[in-house]
Amino acid sequence: MIRRTAGLAALAISLLLVACTQAPPPPQPDGAEDLASIATIRAAYATAMGAGDATAIANLYTEDGISQTNQMATMTGRAAIAEGQKAAFAQVSFSDMVITPEETHTIGNIGYERGRYKMTVAPKAGGATATQQGRYMLVLQKGEDGMWRVARDMDNVDSPPAAAPAPAAPAK
Repeated sequence: MIRRTAGLAALAISLLLVACTQAPPPPQPDGAEDLASIATIRAAYATAMGAGDATAIANLYTEDGISQTNQMATMTGRAAIAEGQKAAFAQVSFSDMVITPEETHTIGNIGYERGRYKMTVAPKAGGATATQQGRYMLVLQKGEDGMWRVARDMDNVDSPPAAAPAPAAPAK
């Protein structure tokens, strides 16, 4: 009888403790530290583009990140992102990249950003440089290590590059 009473008392105390325990507060949206970390990603991306550093760009992504960059095939995973960027850097160099976020939000370990970019593109085979500008959208994920990384990205240019001028007509 004593065991049964003690067992019921333990059960009642356990239920009371569970009922009185408060749930943890919900994650706060747009925490200053989170937004600052995402701004760091943005700056690191612009620097890596200017340096032609495909590995540095790939390391800004989650291991299973997906990049859908304008005029390139979809790249899935860090290794594919690095290879895709290396191929691009073999053809052109980028400079003067400016990334302007228009909207950045986080809640918990998920975030997103959309904005605009502008940069100078120079063909390595020679030819005129061009200014390229467009829009982008990122989905970001905060890892167990507390670091934010790009999980998904997509960008597109506002308009295609201008066509090369037609060759001059032969002199008569």
